[in-house]
Amino acid sequence: GSRAGADGGRTSETDDFTQEGRMQLRCCGTTLNALEQYKAYSMKDIALAEDDFGTLPQRQQELVPAFYVRTEAQKHAVEQNFEAIKDMLAQYEKDIAEGHATHDEGCCGGARGGHVDSMHQSMIQNSFMQFYREWSADGAVERAECFQPLLDQLVKHVPITAVQKPTVLVPGAGFCRLPWEVAKLGYTVEACECSHAMMMSASYILNHCPQNKHTIYPFVHVTANVTTTEDMLLKKVTFPDVNPADHHVSLTDTDFVSLCDARQGSFDCVVTCFFIDTAFNILDYLEGITRVLKDGGWWINLGPLHWVHPPRESIRLTMAEIQEVMTTRLGFTISHHERFPYCHYCSPPTTLMPMVFGGELFAAQFSRGAMKLAPAPVKQPAQQPAQQPAQQQDSGFTQRDNKRLRYTRTYKQAKQ
Repeated sequence: GSRAGADGGRTSETDDFTQEGRMQLRCCGTTLNALEQYKAYSMKDIALAEDDFGTLPQRQQELVPAFYVRTEAQKHAVEQNFEAIKDMLAQYEKDIAEGHATHDEGCCGGARGGHVDSMHQSMIQNSFMQFYREWSADGAVERAECFQPLLDQLVKHVPITAVQKPTVLVPGAGFCRLPWEVAKLGYTVEACECSHAMMMSASYILNHCPQNKHTIYPFVHVTANVTTTEDMLLKKVTFPDVNPADHHVSLTDTDFVSLCDARQGSFDCVVTCFFIDTAFNILDYLEGITRVLKDGGWWINLGPLHWVHPPRESIRLTMAEIQEVMTTRLGFTISHHERFPYCHYCSPPTTLMPMVFGGELFAAQFSRGAMKLAPAPVKQPAQQPAQQPAQQQDSGFTQRDNKRLRYTRTYKQAKQ
Protein backbone atom coordinates (compact mmCIF):
# COMPACT_ATOMS: atom_id res chain seq x y z
CA GLY A 1 0.00 0.00 0.00
CA SER A 2 0.95 3.63 0.01
CA ARG A 3 0.47 6.66 2.12
CA ALA A 4 -0.87 8.34 -1.02
CA GLY A 5 -4.22 7.05 0.13
CA ALA A 6 -7.70 8.48 0.20
CA ASP A 7 -6.38 11.70 1.67
CA GLY A 8 -3.51 12.08 -0.76
CA GLY A 9 0.08 12.28 0.37
CA ARG A 10 1.57 12.37 3.84
CA THR A 11 -0.59 14.32 6.23
CA SER A 12 1.35 13.43 9.34
CA GLU A 13 4.35 11.43 10.41
CA THR A 14 2.01 8.66 11.60
CA ASP A 15 -0.10 8.42 8.47
CA ASP A 16 -1.31 4.91 7.71
CA PHE A 17 -1.08 3.23 4.37
CA THR A 18 -4.77 3.75 3.73
CA GLN A 19 -6.94 1.38 1.75
CA GLU A 20 -9.47 -0.69 3.65
CA GLY A 21 -7.50 -0.20 6.83
CA ARG A 22 -3.77 -0.21 7.29
CA MET A 23 -1.81 -1.59 4.36
CA GLN A 24 1.96 -1.66 4.37
CA LEU A 25 4.36 -1.17 1.50
CA ARG A 26 6.06 -4.53 1.02
CA CYS A 27 9.32 -5.25 -0.76
CA CYS A 28 11.21 -8.50 -1.15
CA GLY A 29 14.89 -9.12 -0.56
CA THR A 30 15.57 -9.72 -4.26
CA THR A 31 14.24 -6.30 -5.28
CA LEU A 32 16.10 -4.54 -2.46
CA ASN A 33 19.31 -6.35 -3.34
CA ALA A 34 18.96 -5.39 -7.00
CA LEU A 35 18.50 -1.74 -6.04
CA GLU A 36 21.44 -1.79 -3.65
CA GLN A 37 23.69 -3.50 -6.21
CA TYR A 38 22.65 -1.31 -9.17
CA LYS A 39 25.83 0.76 -9.18
CA ALA A 40 28.25 -2.18 -8.82
CA TYR A 41 26.45 -4.22 -11.49
CA SER A 42 26.28 -1.31 -13.93
CA MET A 43 29.90 -0.34 -13.40
CA LYS A 44 30.84 -3.94 -14.15
CA ASP A 45 28.94 -3.75 -17.44
CA ILE A 46 30.90 -0.65 -18.43
CA ALA A 47 34.20 -2.18 -17.33
CA LEU A 48 33.54 -5.25 -19.46
CA ALA A 49 32.90 -3.01 -22.47
CA GLU A 50 36.19 -1.22 -21.79
CA ASP A 51 38.01 -4.56 -21.48
CA ASP A 52 36.59 -5.75 -24.78
CA PHE A 53 37.63 -2.53 -26.50
CA GLY A 54 41.06 -2.86 -24.95
CA THR A 55 41.61 -6.21 -26.66
CA LEU A 56 41.45 -4.58 -30.10
CA PRO A 57 44.69 -3.86 -31.97
CA GLN A 58 46.10 -0.47 -31.06
CA ARG A 59 45.49 0.91 -34.55
CA GLN A 60 41.77 0.14 -34.21
CA GLN A 61 41.56 1.66 -30.74
CA GLU A 62 43.06 4.85 -32.16
CA LEU A 63 40.24 5.00 -34.71
CA VAL A 64 37.80 5.74 -31.85
CA PRO A 65 39.83 7.99 -29.53
CA ALA A 66 36.74 9.17 -27.62
CA PHE A 67 35.63 5.68 -26.56
CA TYR A 68 37.02 5.92 -23.03
CA VAL A 69 35.77 9.49 -22.72
CA ARG A 70 32.28 8.13 -23.35
CA THR A 71 32.58 5.27 -20.86
CA GLU A 72 33.82 7.67 -18.18
CA ALA A 73 30.76 9.83 -18.84
CA GLN A 74 28.58 6.71 -18.55
CA LYS A 75 30.10 5.99 -15.15
CA HIS A 76 29.18 9.49 -14.03
CA ALA A 77 25.63 8.91 -15.28
CA VAL A 78 25.38 5.67 -13.28
CA GLU A 79 26.57 7.54 -10.18
CA GLN A 80 23.85 10.12 -10.75
CA ASN A 81 21.18 7.45 -11.17
CA PHE A 82 22.33 5.75 -7.98
CA GLU A 83 21.69 8.94 -6.02
CA ALA A 84 17.98 8.54 -6.76
CA ILE A 85 18.09 4.87 -5.75
CA LYS A 86 19.87 5.66 -2.49
CA ASP A 87 17.24 8.21 -1.58
CA MET A 88 14.46 5.74 -2.37
CA LEU A 89 16.11 3.08 -0.20
CA ALA A 90 16.61 5.56 2.62
CA GLN A 91 12.94 6.50 2.54
CA TYR A 92 12.00 2.82 2.53
CA GLU A 93 14.12 2.13 5.61
CA LYS A 94 12.52 5.13 7.31
CA ASP A 95 9.09 3.75 6.45
CA ILE A 96 10.08 0.43 8.03
CA ALA A 97 11.23 2.19 11.21
CA GLU A 98 7.88 4.03 11.37
CA GLY A 99 5.91 0.84 10.79
CA HIS A 100 4.75 1.83 7.32
CA ALA A 101 6.70 -0.79 5.36
CA THR A 102 7.90 -4.34 5.75
CA HIS A 103 10.07 -6.93 4.04
CA ASP A 104 8.12 -9.62 2.20
CA GLU A 105 10.28 -12.61 3.10
CA GLY A 106 7.92 -15.13 1.50
CA CYS A 107 7.80 -13.58 -1.96
CA CYS A 108 10.75 -15.08 -3.80
CA GLY A 109 13.06 -16.41 -1.14
CA GLY A 110 15.63 -13.68 -1.70
CA ALA A 111 17.53 -12.90 1.50
CA ARG A 112 18.99 -9.45 2.02
CA GLY A 113 22.54 -9.21 0.72
CA GLY A 114 22.23 -12.20 -1.59
CA HIS A 115 23.24 -12.55 -5.22
CA VAL A 116 20.92 -10.99 -7.79
CA ASP A 117 20.59 -12.47 -11.26
CA SER A 118 20.91 -10.45 -14.45
CA MET A 119 17.13 -10.43 -15.03
CA HIS A 120 16.45 -8.51 -11.82
CA GLN A 121 19.42 -6.21 -12.39
CA SER A 122 18.16 -5.41 -15.88
CA MET A 123 14.74 -4.67 -14.40
CA ILE A 124 16.27 -1.99 -12.18
CA GLN A 125 18.28 -0.54 -15.06
CA ASN A 126 15.12 -0.40 -17.18
CA SER A 127 13.20 1.33 -14.39
CA PHE A 128 14.96 4.59 -15.28
CA MET A 129 13.21 4.47 -18.64
CA GLN A 130 9.91 4.16 -16.76
CA PHE A 131 10.77 7.29 -14.76
CA TYR A 132 11.38 8.98 -18.12
CA ARG A 133 8.10 7.74 -19.65
CA GLU A 134 5.81 8.43 -16.72
CA TRP A 135 7.29 11.27 -14.69
CA SER A 136 9.48 13.47 -16.90
CA ALA A 137 8.50 16.34 -19.18
CA ASP A 138 10.29 14.53 -22.03
CA GLY A 139 7.92 11.57 -21.66
CA ALA A 140 4.84 13.73 -22.29
CA VAL A 141 4.66 12.72 -25.97
CA GLU A 142 4.49 9.02 -25.13
CA ARG A 143 1.95 9.64 -22.37
CA ALA A 144 -0.24 11.64 -24.70
CA GLU A 145 -0.32 8.77 -27.21
CA CYS A 146 -1.84 6.27 -24.80
CA PHE A 147 -3.05 8.07 -21.67
CA GLN A 148 -5.02 10.86 -23.32
CA PRO A 149 -7.35 8.60 -25.37
CA LEU A 150 -8.21 6.71 -22.17
CA LEU A 151 -8.86 9.92 -20.26
CA ASP A 152 -11.05 11.23 -23.07
CA GLN A 153 -13.19 8.08 -22.99
CA LEU A 154 -13.38 8.20 -19.20
CA VAL A 155 -14.68 11.77 -19.17
CA LYS A 156 -17.17 10.95 -21.93
CA HIS A 157 -18.68 7.80 -20.46
CA VAL A 158 -18.16 8.23 -16.70
CA PRO A 159 -18.61 11.95 -16.06
CA ILE A 160 -18.22 13.59 -12.68
CA THR A 161 -21.46 15.21 -11.58
CA ALA A 162 -22.63 17.33 -8.67
CA VAL A 163 -23.98 14.21 -6.98
CA GLN A 164 -21.41 11.62 -8.05
CA LYS A 165 -17.63 11.35 -7.87
CA PRO A 166 -17.02 8.04 -9.66
CA THR A 167 -14.53 5.48 -8.40
CA VAL A 168 -11.91 4.26 -10.88
CA LEU A 169 -9.60 1.26 -10.66
CA VAL A 170 -6.33 1.21 -12.63
CA PRO A 171 -4.72 -2.27 -12.45
CA GLY A 172 -1.15 -2.87 -13.56
CA ALA A 173 -0.49 0.75 -12.65
CA GLY A 174 3.30 0.62 -12.89
CA PHE A 175 4.82 3.89 -11.70
CA CYS A 176 1.28 5.31 -11.30
CA ARG A 177 1.25 8.30 -13.64
CA LEU A 178 -2.00 7.21 -15.32
CA PRO A 179 -3.87 6.91 -11.98
CA TRP A 180 -2.47 10.30 -11.01
CA GLU A 181 -3.81 11.82 -14.24
CA VAL A 182 -7.22 10.26 -13.50
CA ALA A 183 -7.13 11.74 -9.99
CA LYS A 184 -6.20 15.11 -11.49
CA LEU A 185 -9.54 15.08 -13.31
CA GLY A 186 -11.34 14.76 -9.98
CA TYR A 187 -12.05 11.02 -9.76
CA THR A 188 -11.52 8.79 -6.73
CA VAL A 189 -8.75 6.46 -7.89
CA GLU A 190 -7.24 3.21 -6.74
CA ALA A 191 -4.11 1.83 -8.39
CA CYS A 192 -3.31 -1.87 -8.23
CA GLU A 193 0.19 -3.25 -8.80
CA CYS A 194 1.78 -6.55 -7.73
CA SER A 195 5.39 -5.86 -8.73
CA HIS A 196 7.44 -4.97 -5.67
CA ALA A 197 9.89 -2.90 -7.71
CA MET A 198 7.16 -0.87 -9.40
CA MET A 199 5.13 -0.44 -6.22
CA MET A 200 8.18 0.76 -4.33
CA SER A 201 9.00 3.29 -7.06
CA ALA A 202 5.39 4.49 -7.29
CA SER A 203 5.10 4.90 -3.52
CA TYR A 204 8.39 6.79 -3.44
CA ILE A 205 7.28 9.21 -6.15
CA LEU A 206 3.82 9.84 -4.72
CA ASN A 207 4.97 10.27 -1.13
CA HIS A 208 8.52 11.56 -1.17
CA CYS A 209 9.24 13.38 -4.44
CA PRO A 210 8.54 17.08 -4.89
CA GLN A 211 8.70 18.43 -8.42
CA ASN A 212 12.08 18.08 -10.20
CA LYS A 213 13.74 16.33 -7.25
CA HIS A 214 16.11 14.13 -9.26
CA THR A 215 18.17 14.27 -12.43
CA ILE A 216 18.75 10.89 -14.09
CA TYR A 217 20.11 9.40 -17.29
CA PRO A 218 17.32 7.02 -18.38
CA PHE A 219 19.06 5.55 -21.45
CA VAL A 220 22.60 5.13 -20.15
CA HIS A 221 22.19 1.35 -20.34
CA VAL A 222 20.80 1.31 -23.88
CA THR A 223 23.76 0.50 -26.11
CA ALA A 224 21.96 -0.66 -29.27
CA ASN A 225 20.47 1.55 -32.00
CA VAL A 226 22.15 4.63 -30.53
CA THR A 227 22.44 7.71 -32.73
CA THR A 228 24.71 9.92 -30.67
CA THR A 229 26.07 9.75 -27.16
CA GLU A 230 24.46 13.05 -26.24
CA ASP A 231 20.99 12.18 -27.58
CA MET A 232 20.70 8.80 -25.86
CA LEU A 233 23.39 7.44 -23.57
CA LEU A 234 23.98 10.78 -21.86
CA LYS A 235 20.52 12.29 -22.26
CA LYS A 236 19.41 13.53 -18.85
CA VAL A 237 15.94 14.34 -17.55
CA THR A 238 14.50 15.49 -14.27
CA PHE A 239 11.60 13.89 -12.45
CA PRO A 240 8.90 14.27 -11.42
CA ASP A 241 7.74 17.00 -13.80
CA VAL A 242 4.79 17.76 -11.51
CA ASN A 243 4.17 17.81 -7.78
CA PRO A 244 2.67 14.35 -7.14
CA ALA A 245 1.21 15.37 -3.78
CA ASP A 246 -1.22 17.70 -5.58
CA HIS A 247 -3.59 14.81 -6.32
CA HIS A 248 -4.66 11.73 -4.40
CA VAL A 249 -4.00 8.15 -5.45
CA SER A 250 -4.62 5.08 -3.32
CA LEU A 251 -2.24 2.17 -3.89
CA THR A 252 -2.96 -1.53 -3.39
CA ASP A 253 -0.09 -4.00 -3.65
CA THR A 254 -1.83 -7.18 -4.73
CA ASP A 255 -2.54 -9.07 -7.92
CA PHE A 256 -5.56 -8.03 -9.96
CA VAL A 257 -7.62 -11.22 -9.70
CA SER A 258 -7.31 -11.28 -5.91
CA LEU A 259 -8.41 -7.66 -5.73
CA CYS A 260 -11.45 -8.43 -7.90
CA ASP A 261 -12.43 -11.23 -5.53
CA ALA A 262 -12.09 -8.97 -2.48
CA ARG A 263 -13.72 -5.81 -3.85
CA GLN A 264 -16.74 -7.01 -5.80
CA GLY A 265 -19.03 -4.30 -7.16
CA SER A 266 -16.77 -1.50 -5.90
CA PHE A 267 -15.89 0.56 -8.99
CA ASP A 268 -17.68 2.66 -11.56
CA CYS A 269 -14.88 2.16 -14.08
CA VAL A 270 -11.83 0.01 -14.73
CA VAL A 271 -9.14 1.65 -16.88
CA THR A 272 -6.47 -0.65 -18.32
CA CYS A 273 -3.42 0.48 -20.28
CA PHE A 274 -0.92 -2.05 -21.67
CA PHE A 275 -2.26 -4.50 -19.10
CA ILE A 276 -4.52 -7.30 -20.31
CA ASP A 277 -1.70 -9.15 -22.10
CA THR A 278 0.04 -9.70 -18.75
CA ALA A 279 -2.50 -12.43 -17.92
CA PHE A 280 -1.69 -16.10 -17.60
CA ASN A 281 -5.36 -16.67 -18.35
CA ILE A 282 -7.08 -13.70 -19.99
CA LEU A 283 -10.47 -15.15 -19.04
CA ASP A 284 -9.55 -14.70 -15.37
CA TYR A 285 -9.05 -11.00 -16.09
CA LEU A 286 -12.31 -10.66 -18.01
CA GLU A 287 -14.34 -12.40 -15.32
CA GLY A 288 -12.54 -10.37 -12.66
CA ILE A 289 -13.56 -7.12 -14.30
CA THR A 290 -17.21 -8.21 -14.22
CA ARG A 291 -16.89 -8.87 -10.48
CA VAL A 292 -15.18 -5.65 -9.53
CA LEU A 293 -17.43 -3.35 -11.59
CA LYS A 294 -20.72 -1.98 -10.39
CA ASP A 295 -23.72 -2.84 -12.53
CA GLY A 296 -23.69 -0.29 -15.34
CA GLY A 297 -19.99 0.39 -14.88
CA TRP A 298 -17.47 0.85 -17.68
CA TRP A 299 -14.28 -0.83 -18.81
CA ILE A 300 -11.93 1.33 -20.89
CA ASN A 301 -8.88 -0.35 -22.42
CA LEU A 302 -5.93 0.59 -24.61
CA GLY A 303 -3.05 -1.68 -25.48
CA PRO A 304 -1.68 -4.51 -27.58
CA LEU A 305 -1.81 -8.27 -27.13
CA HIS A 306 1.92 -8.69 -26.71
CA TRP A 307 1.49 -11.63 -24.34
CA VAL A 308 4.27 -11.45 -21.78
CA HIS A 309 4.18 -15.12 -20.73
CA PRO A 310 5.31 -17.97 -23.03
CA PRO A 311 2.64 -19.71 -25.13
CA ARG A 312 2.64 -22.86 -23.03
CA GLU A 313 2.15 -20.79 -19.87
CA SER A 314 -0.74 -18.62 -21.00
CA ILE A 315 -4.13 -18.69 -22.65
CA ARG A 316 -3.86 -16.50 -25.76
CA LEU A 317 -6.95 -15.14 -27.47
CA THR A 318 -7.29 -12.74 -30.39
CA MET A 319 -8.80 -9.32 -29.80
CA ALA A 320 -11.87 -10.42 -31.77
CA GLU A 321 -12.27 -13.47 -29.50
CA ILE A 322 -11.90 -11.31 -26.39
CA GLN A 323 -14.54 -8.88 -27.58
CA GLU A 324 -16.88 -11.70 -28.58
CA VAL A 325 -16.66 -13.14 -25.07
CA MET A 326 -17.29 -9.69 -23.65
CA THR A 327 -20.38 -8.95 -25.72
CA THR A 328 -22.02 -12.38 -26.03
CA ARG A 329 -21.32 -13.90 -22.61
CA LEU A 330 -20.09 -11.35 -20.09
CA GLY A 331 -22.67 -8.60 -20.43
CA PHE A 332 -20.61 -5.85 -22.08
CA THR A 333 -21.79 -3.46 -24.77
CA ILE A 334 -18.92 -1.85 -26.69
CA SER A 335 -19.70 1.80 -27.35
CA HIS A 336 -16.34 2.86 -28.80
CA HIS A 337 -13.76 0.80 -30.68
CA GLU A 338 -10.71 2.23 -32.41
CA ARG A 339 -7.42 0.88 -33.71
CA PHE A 340 -4.29 2.81 -32.82
CA PRO A 341 -1.54 2.20 -35.40
CA TYR A 342 1.27 2.84 -32.95
CA CYS A 343 2.05 3.66 -29.33
CA HIS A 344 5.66 4.30 -28.36
CA TYR A 345 6.90 2.68 -25.17
CA CYS A 346 10.02 3.90 -23.31
CA SER A 347 11.48 4.81 -26.66
CA PRO A 348 14.19 7.48 -27.03
CA PRO A 349 13.13 10.01 -29.68
CA THR A 350 16.35 9.58 -31.66
CA THR A 351 16.73 5.80 -31.48
CA LEU A 352 17.31 3.93 -34.72
CA MET A 353 14.73 1.31 -33.72
CA PRO A 354 11.85 2.72 -31.66
CA MET A 355 9.78 0.40 -29.48
CA VAL A 356 6.30 0.72 -30.94
CA PHE A 357 3.12 -1.27 -30.33
CA GLY A 358 -0.18 -1.23 -32.11
CA GLY A 359 -3.08 -0.75 -29.76
CA GLU A 360 -6.82 -1.36 -29.49
CA LEU A 361 -8.90 1.26 -27.72
CA PHE A 362 -12.40 0.36 -26.58
CA ALA A 363 -14.96 1.53 -24.06
CA ALA A 364 -17.57 -1.00 -22.94
CA GLN A 365 -20.46 -0.75 -20.48
CA PHE A 366 -21.26 -3.68 -18.21
CA SER A 367 -24.73 -5.02 -17.40
CA ARG A 368 -24.89 -7.81 -14.87
CA GLY A 369 -28.32 -8.82 -16.08
CA ALA A 370 -27.00 -9.39 -19.62
CA MET A 371 -24.41 -11.98 -18.56
CA LYS A 372 -24.90 -15.41 -20.12
CA LEU A 373 -22.45 -17.63 -18.33
CA ALA A 374 -22.81 -21.37 -18.72
CA PRO A 375 -23.09 -23.26 -15.41
CA ALA A 376 -19.86 -24.78 -14.21
CA PRO A 377 -19.63 -28.47 -15.14
CA VAL A 378 -20.16 -30.93 -12.32
CA LYS A 379 -16.94 -32.84 -11.85
CA GLN A 380 -17.53 -36.54 -11.23
CA PRO A 381 -15.12 -38.28 -8.86
CA ALA A 382 -12.65 -40.48 -10.67
CA GLN A 383 -13.23 -44.20 -10.23
CA GLN A 384 -10.26 -46.00 -8.75
CA PRO A 385 -9.37 -49.60 -9.77
CA ALA A 386 -10.47 -52.16 -7.19
CA GLN A 387 -8.02 -52.82 -4.35
CA GLN A 388 -5.57 -50.25 -5.64
CA PRO A 389 -4.43 -47.43 -3.39
CA ALA A 390 -5.67 -44.02 -4.38
CA GLN A 391 -3.06 -41.95 -6.11
CA GLN A 392 -2.57 -38.30 -5.55
CA GLN A 393 -4.01 -36.31 -8.41
CA ASP A 394 -1.45 -34.54 -10.55
CA SER A 395 -1.81 -30.85 -9.83
CA GLY A 396 0.14 -29.74 -12.88
CA PHE A 397 3.01 -27.34 -12.42
CA THR A 398 3.30 -27.84 -8.67
CA GLN A 399 6.56 -25.93 -8.33
CA ARG A 400 5.18 -22.80 -9.95
CA ASP A 401 3.85 -19.83 -8.02
CA ASN A 402 0.23 -19.33 -7.08
CA LYS A 403 -0.58 -17.42 -10.24
CA ARG A 404 0.66 -20.28 -12.38
CA LEU A 405 -1.28 -22.79 -10.31
CA ARG A 406 -4.44 -20.78 -10.80
CA TYR A 407 -3.81 -20.88 -14.53
CA THR A 408 -3.18 -24.63 -14.46
CA ARG A 409 -6.41 -25.38 -12.64
CA THR A 410 -8.41 -23.09 -14.90
CA TYR A 411 -6.86 -24.59 -18.01
CA LYS A 412 -7.56 -28.15 -16.92
CA GLN A 413 -11.16 -27.30 -16.10
CA ALA A 414 -11.58 -25.70 -19.51
CA LYS A 415 -10.36 -28.85 -21.23
CA GLN A 416 -12.84 -31.07 -19.43
